[in-house]
Amino acid sequence: EEIATAIHQECEKKFWKQTGAMSLAQGPADGIFECWLPFPARQGTSPELEHALRILFGLPHEFLRHGYATKLKVPTMAHLVCIPPGGREKLHRDFACDTGAGRELTFSLFLAH
Repeated sequence: EEIATAIHQECEKKFWKQTGAMSLAQGPADGIFECWLPFPARQGTSPELEHALRILFGLPHEFLRHGYATKLKVPTMAHLVCIPPGGREKLHRDFACDTGAGRELTFSLFLAH
């Protein structure tokens, strides 16, 4: 819970409350704000958020290491989303397409504070 609180406070201070850092999400979202975080994390990122990003970006390797049949493509940015009270994301498929260029898996980290 301490790590979730630290990440929540950092995101609220650096992204949510900072004008222009987050924008209204597009697509299947109602009242949700978003921005993109690079990995490796930028200088000044808290150890807690950096650790969470490292875990998220390391998950595809762990899937392969434990026998997942396909090598996964890993983006260089993490999608940070803030869902305030009343906001919601509609059920949808992530960039589904028949060409194989879409996402195969989506990893999400949910924090409640």
